Order: sequence, then C-alpha cells, then structure tokens
Amino acid sequence: MRVAYLDCVGGISGDMLLAALLDAGAPLEALTAGLHSLPLPGWELDVSRVERSSLAALYVTVRVGDDAADDAPLLQLPPPDAPLERVVSTDQESHEHGHSHTHEHGHAHTHQSPPASASERPGAPPTHAHSYSDSELPGHTHSTFGHDGAGDKESPHHGTRTFADVARVIHASSLPHGVREQAVAVFRKLAEAEAAVHGSTLDAVHFHEVGAVDSIVDVVGAVFALHLLGVERVYCSALPNGHGFVRCAHGRMPIPPPATAELLKGAPLRAVDVEAELVTPTGAALATALAEEFGPMPSLRLLGVGYGAGKKEFAFPNLVRVLLGEIESNSSQATDVFLIEANIDDQSPQLYEAAFGALLSAGALDVWVTPILMKKGRPAQTFSVLCRPEDRERLTHILFQETTTLGVRYSAWGRTCLDREWIETDTAFGSVRVKVGREEGVIRTIAPEYEDCRRRATETGTPLKVVHGAALAAAWIRLGAAETGLGGNQS
Repeated sequence: MRVAYLDCVGGISGDMLLAALLDAGAPLEALTAGLHSLPLPGWELDVSRVERSSLAALYVTVRVGDDAADDAPLLQLPPPDAPLERVVSTDQESHEHGHSHTHEHGHAHTHQSPPASASERPGAPPTHAHSYSDSELPGHTHSTFGHDGAGDKESPHHGTRTFADVARVIHASSLPHGVREQAVAVFRKLAEAEAAVHGSTLDAVHFHEVGAVDSIVDVVGAVFALHLLGVERVYCSALPNGHGFVRCAHGRMPIPPPATAELLKGAPLRAVDVEAELVTPTGAALATALAEEFGPMPSLRLLGVGYGAGKKEFAFPNLVRVLLGEIESNSSQATDVFLIEANIDDQSPQLYEAAFGALLSAGALDVWVTPILMKKGRPAQTFSVLCRPEDRERLTHILFQETTTLGVRYSAWGRTCLDREWIETDTAFGSVRVKVGREEGVIRTIAPEYEDCRRRATETGTPLKVVHGAALAAAWIRLGAAETGLGGNQS
C-alpha cells in the first residue's frame, strides 16, 4: 500500500503541501490540467526552486490576473446590520517584530459574528466583530475562495461565497469523485471551525471573493496530487506550534488563534521557540482531514521525498517534507474493524449520497445500504459503515448528522486483506492506474482504477468497457501470467 508521511518540519500550509507533493513527483502537467477543469478562470501556478536553510525545495504561488492573491481576508462573518453590498474591511497591522499579519498567502482574516435567533441558538451569548489573521507564518500562505464565473447565483454578501458556493465550484470540475469529496471535506472542516469559535453557523461563514482562487487551487491541488501519486493513506508528524500573539484590530490573540486551535483538537503539537504561527488554518484543515494517524513515521519502503517551502527564513528549515513509501504487510494478517449499523425507515433516498460522501471522506473503509422489512411491514434500509476502531466515534457523529437515525449499534469484526499495490499501465487511450492484490507474493486480483478509465473514455470518446478491458489486458501483459495464481491451483 502506498502511503505519504507529512513531516511538518517548519509547519504546514496549503501551498507548502502542494509544493512538497509536486517535488515528490506529482506530475505538474496532469495536475494543472485537472485543476483547470475547476470553473475558476484567470489563474496560473508559479513553481520555482528555492533554498530554506541550505535545503532545496519547491515554492508555489497561485497568481490571479497579474498578482498573487495576497491581501484579501480568508473568512468573514458579516455583521447583522451591514447593508448587503458592504464588505468588511481588514485593519492589517504590523507585528511588533516587523512581520505582516496575514493569513495564507498573506491574507488577514476579518470575522464578524451575526446574531442568531433564539430558535437557532438558545441562550447563545451575543457575538462581537473582530479581526485577526492566522499567519505570522514561515512564509505559509493562505487563501480565499472566489467567483467561479460559472453562472452561479451571487452570494447575498457582495464579494463573498458561502461554503455551499465553494462546494459547488469543486463539484463542477471533472476531477475524480473522491478528490472532489475530500477537498470539500477540507473546506467544511475550516468553515465549521470558524463557525464554532464565533458561536455561529456553517451558512453564516463567508469566504471572501478576492484572492479566493488560490485557496481552492492549493487545497484541491494537494488532494489531487495525492491521488496522482497513488497515495492510499496519509500519516502526519506532530505539528509545530510557535508562541506569542497575533495582533488584531481589537487587541492580540494567542498562537494558535481560535480557529486553528479548534481544527487542531486531538492532534499532537510540539512546542517551537519562535514567535510565529507555523500552522495555518488551511494547513491544519488539510492535515486533520487527510491524515489517518499522527505521530512517528510508520515503517515503510521509501520511494520518494519532496520539500515544500514557506516564504520566510527561520533558524530551522521552513519546510514541509513529504515522504512517499510502500508499507509491507502480511497478506493473511487479520485486522480488527468495527461495523456501525442503523435501520432507517424515514429518510429520503436522495440524502444517502451526501451521507456516503461525508463518511468516506472522514475515513470509513466502506459504506453500503441493504433493503430490509421492518415492523408493520414498512420497507427500510440498514445503513452500514465499516471503519477502524479509532474512527468509530467520529463516524458515528457523522451518521447522526447526515441521517435520520435515532441510534446505532456496533459490532467488532476481523478481516483478512490482500497486499495491495498500484501500477501504471499504458493503453492506446492513455495511462491507467491498476490496483494489484497479492497473497504471499502471488497475484490474486487485478482491478483498473475506475476514475482513470472513465477519464480516458471521456477524453477519447471510447466506450468505458473498452478502456477498462485494455487496461486489464495491459496489466496482465506487464505482470505476466506466470506471476499470477489465477491460472491453476496454488497453495
């Protein structure tokens, strides 16, 4: 199984992670081609080679029009009495050490918490407008979400988009379904964290239009790059945390700022003696949404290394390092998993797709629905979620959020898995990744990646089954029938 380990040496942000994955081997041409299917015109990706503490690394900047989008606030909660055309300004102040106080890509944040009715938030305290930025960064750059030019309805807040608007932009692309779902899950975590610290709601959080394109490119690009590299599982180191304060319009906030701290709940932090914010909110959202485990690097066979640079220089390398590798495992090794189940008889089937996507993005191993007949002859469905033990509580919470069930049940199961690896096959229609399953070194199954086959079929106007068959045949030829155990009895 191919894995990626995020070694957050100097911290993590969206652009740093994207740069590291490109440096580790993600193909730039394929990446930009996929990202340009997003309905976000007028941007380009600048990639350059730089040094941080004498280490060579890639540095990525997203340019929108003639400039990098460096000056817009990332998120804002509009004030309750603001006219619809008003855009809250950001009072950017210099840090006392001369660092500009900006969010990813140098953006300052402006947050304004709208009131909620008693029916929405009973007993909630009044909210107060305040500005802050989360990036006294080692050159980490954050970003915002902007207009896609796809004819979507304007946000009621001039120059901003809601989380739902951002999700529509991502889903309008031709990127693989899993990439779209995972990218949306990252933005959801970011918006939920902002809403939580301000006692607000997901719908009240708005992403500023100006400079927005770079944020979507950073996040979607990082998720897509992992897909292009064939990464099936992500691990992450403990995250470095500087100290000091972030200056804002109403005083100073401690590092990490509230939204970042909300995102980092449950993640291990290590103290770094530097007055700077090393993990941006977007970096925190990516790390916590993508990584299945935090801690030391797992045992693996190292295949590649990539370095992504932040803007500034510190006494330590201002880098995030990505290590790609293969985890060797025993194919007959039993793995304990949990099965979460709920019987549901009162939910529209139209809502199941959203529940499937949310659970799979959050780490579910598999999700399925089985028709059943309940008491009084009512047709219903059993909603089943297979997961790792450490994910059970989180996935149960999502199941309650996304379905109408009033309760769930758990059972512990053992499973035996084949060793899996990805190979790249060349067909007359283009390259297609193929998953190979082995038992004690013997190939037992070969499966072309559906999304790759679908993309090649669309590009060439060829029936999907023809592309699938060509990829399967190419894989057999490459691996050789003699290597497989499918042609006869083998113990």
